[in-house]
Amino acid sequence: ALEPFLVKKQSFSQSSAELIGQESGLAGKIRESGTERKIQHREGCEFANKSKQVDMTVPGAFASAICRCQVENSDQLPMMTSYNHAREVRNNDVKDDSAVIRPKKISPTRCDYESISNLRKEIFAQNHQRFNETLRGSTFVGVVSRNRSLIQCGIDLLMINHYTLAKELFYQLALMKFNGVTMAMLGNEGVDVMAVIGQMLQFEEDLNSSHPKKITVKVSKTNIDLARQATTCLAEKAPMLEEYFSIKFEKRQVQTVQKKAIRTLFLTGLPVLLDGHSPQPHALPIFLLRLATEVNWKEEQPCFEGICRELASFYAEAPSDNTAFLEMEQDDSNNNNGKGNMELVGENAKRYIQHILFPGISFLLVPTKQNFSDGAMLKLANLTSLYKVFERC
Repeated sequence: ALEPFLVKKQSFSQSSAELIGQESGLAGKIRESGTERKIQHREGCEFANKSKQVDMTVPGAFASAICRCQVENSDQLPMMTSYNHAREVRNNDVKDDSAVIRPKKISPTRCDYESISNLRKEIFAQNHQRFNETLRGSTFVGVVSRNRSLIQCGIDLLMINHYTLAKELFYQLALMKFNGVTMAMLGNEGVDVMAVIGQMLQFEEDLNSSHPKKITVKVSKTNIDLARQATTCLAEKAPMLEEYFSIKFEKRQVQTVQKKAIRTLFLTGLPVLLDGHSPQPHALPIFLLRLATEVNWKEEQPCFEGICRELASFYAEAPSDNTAFLEMEQDDSNNNNGKGNMELVGENAKRYIQHILFPGISFLLVPTKQNFSDGAMLKLANLTSLYKVFERC
């Protein structure tokens, strides 16, 4: 906008007056005459007869181009439109779905445990600086599958494994928020831990049986025993899980089908690791089972690390789309070479990955050297090379 003033001389009435009158709205008394705007200067004003010329190429020329009569009559100037109001109007007129909301920076909570300090130090010690810079300067392009997305950084088109990076992100968030994370209470009085674990085990057993289409509701005695053992373990560790990780369990008395009163364990609270994010219900049963069976409860540092890893795997799951599985079953029923599209991604999952998961990965994640060596980011194309190919065509 200032470039014309840097290459030629213009009179105030043709340049500065229009700049003040049309752009900033501080021109004072402006008279509309067709499509031309003129400023009414007082008698004796040096700009009234257009006699003064201002060389805009001279540094500080804008200061000498101010009309003093307008400054003295500032009380008669029109109200200036608020910048925030103008921006709000523009945002209402133009809705950009691709806008990225940057998440808040996470500050590590104060912790006196040496094990947590060691785990936090390992994160920054394993930081891959080039990978980090690439993520910070990247732009989201689109979702490829439930596990992979395309991003652009400069002239490079890259494919990332957002599921792997999401697991690392939530692991780091769980460590940074240790003993200070906000708890979200579950509705409907919580989830019956023993019931969901038992049903999940029975469901998996039925799928692996010789009759996978036959899904039973009744849980076998073996699966009930396994679910009871896992529930007992979680009940013993409930105070520690609530204090440090905001995973809350409560014991309640319920009635069985046979009208017997028993005490069972309910999950009633989960941590909020990332603003705007909520874990997916379909991943809850396996999370509870792995939390009881895969964590080393005997040693401090492996225990804390294992809990954070299981939380990360749970929270990294993308929303499931029922229509995707329905279409997959239709493909199987139509004998489509027996190939069900397991990578089909629904609209809910796409929005979740683009607007919640990717901003967190881009601004909060500290990518490790292990992530880079495991192929969490792959370079697909260089735009300069693509342009050369297009020129040949």
